[in-house]
Amino acid sequence: MALSPALLARVFLVMTAAAVASSLLFNFTTNGNAQLLNQGFLGVIEDPAVLGALLALIYTVASFAQIVVGRLIDSMPFKPLQLWMSVAQIPLLIFAAHTQDWWLFVALLVVMVFIFGSIPFTDAMIVRYVDDRLRSRVAGMRLTVSFGISSLAVWLLGPMVKEIGFSSALWIMAGIAAIKAAIVLLLPDEPAAAQT
Repeated sequence: MALSPALLARVFLVMTAAAVASSLLFNFTTNGNAQLLNQGFLGVIEDPAVLGALLALIYTVASFAQIVVGRLIDSMPFKPLQLWMSVAQIPLLIFAAHTQDWWLFVALLVVMVFIFGSIPFTDAMIVRYVDDRLRSRVAGMRLTVSFGISSLAVWLLGPMVKEIGFSSALWIMAGIAAIKAAIVLLLPDEPAAAQT
C-alpha cells in the first residue's frame, strides 16, 4: 500500500503510540498478574505452585491468540480488527478490577487472550503500511520504543500498585486500552484490494 509522505508520517505516529500503549498493557499485566492472582485468591488458594500453574495456564491459552489473530490479519480488514481487539480490552480490564478468586481467573484469562492477541498488530502495521526500503528502520525504532516503555512499565508497577492498589491499576490499564483504541481510529483506511 503506497502512502503519501503525510499519510506515512501519520501511520508512523499511530504505530509508535499504539506500540507504547500495547507495551504498557502487556508489561503491566504480565509482570503484575502473579501478585494480582495471589491477592485475588487470598483465603481460597495460597499455594504458590498452584497459583503459578493457574498463571501458566492463562499464558499458555493466551499465547495461541497470536496465531489466531495472525491468520485473521491476513483474511480481514486490518483497522476494524485491531480496533475491535483494543475496545474489547476495556470492559474486560474493568471486570477484572472488581472480581476475586475464580472470576478473577476467568477475567484474566480472557483479557490476556486479547492482550496477547494484540501483539502481532504493530509488526503487521509495518508490513501493511511501510515501504520495503524503510521497514528495517521503522522496525528498529519500534523495538527501541517498546523496550524503553517496557522498562518504564516494570519500574512503575510496584510503586503504583502499592500506592493505589490493583483495582485502580486495572482501571488505569482500561484507560490505556481506550486511548489505544482511539489511536487505532487514526489509521488510514485500506483500499479494497489490500483487504483481500
